[in-house]
Amino acid sequence: MKGEFQILVVDDSRMNRMVLSKSLSMEGYELIEAESADAALKILDYRKPELILLDVVMPEMTGFDLCRLLKQQKATREIPIIFITSLDSTEDKIKGLELGAVDFITKPFNTAEILARVRTQVTLRQMYRTILETNQRIQKDLATARRIQQNLLPEREIKLAGQLTFEYVYLPCDELGGDFFDIYQLSPHHILFYILDVSGHGVASSLITIFTKIFFSIHGKAGHTPGQLLNMLNQQFFRERLTEKYVTVFLGILDINVGRLTWSSAGQSVSPILFSSSQEQLLSMHSFPIGLLENVAYSDESCDFQNDASLLLYSDGVMDIHGANGQPVFDEQTLLTYIREQKGSPKMVDSLFAHIRQHAHVDDFPDDVTIFLLRRNML
Repeated sequence: MKGEFQILVVDDSRMNRMVLSKSLSMEGYELIEAESADAALKILDYRKPELILLDVVMPEMTGFDLCRLLKQQKATREIPIIFITSLDSTEDKIKGLELGAVDFITKPFNTAEILARVRTQVTLRQMYRTILETNQRIQKDLATARRIQQNLLPEREIKLAGQLTFEYVYLPCDELGGDFFDIYQLSPHHILFYILDVSGHGVASSLITIFTKIFFSIHGKAGHTPGQLLNMLNQQFFRERLTEKYVTVFLGILDINVGRLTWSSAGQSVSPILFSSSQEQLLSMHSFPIGLLENVAYSDESCDFQNDASLLLYSDGVMDIHGANGQPVFDEQTLLTYIREQKGSPKMVDSLFAHIRQHAHVDDFPDDVTIFLLRRNML
């Protein structure tokens, strides 16, 4: 490692450069010398040392000025700098450290002290490299996991059973989101769909979304009602000891033949909106999230879902977005009003999301945002 560790010595004294270079070379480090700040800048155009030993009092440009310049440039700001100077006042030491130096050694220097402090920087640099490489691997793995998670989502716009259309917007706030949703046909006349939100974000929450998707894919086709499926899922969480996370879910099964929607909810803090050309209705149910309490019973509700009916589902992240005035862009009542005014829009989901983007006071939302619209077309 030492042979790979380049040190740039910047000092207008040839004697100081020789002493430092000889001592450090004997330790196995590769030395580069510069007699001025200008010479150092030219070297740094094509070489990037692991450490800079920098004198302060030099003609034309001082070490303080060079340090300030290097810390302003992206290519050099991460290179650690140790000042080695005859200046020994507290004010000078504070100034050097505030400019971004990692250490400050006064002349005349002790060679053993220089070597000890350089070794410390070598160790820290090795740790920095390890952390950087590990972080790069993690980011690469997270990017792959995000692609996998998003590939598990349904198509952006689909038609089901010849009568239903489905569209959505999904924007995770981190690499891996805690929101998830799906929709698929159980039979020629039955559609299962759900939206869920796992507590937290990241890898653990993402794995829970995949676990839940697999669970519904397996058990959803067995003829269970939404309430029964949520009861089974909750028991599965406790059997598998997945209760470090909890999940809020809205789960529905639509019978197209009779135009009836059966649904159940687990801990949803926001209410889906069922609407048609003539009315709007909130589908609310007070219940506990999955994985929070073991002995909980989830029940079923049902409502008509005839021609011209639509159902808007959304995550609580929609309600967490605030405007410039500090107030939420939407609450349930203002969202109901928006739906009432926009229900005829052929691209309601895109319009709704564009409205949120336009009125949000930040570009990065604090939580995952999911908006999911299911429409039944007029026959």
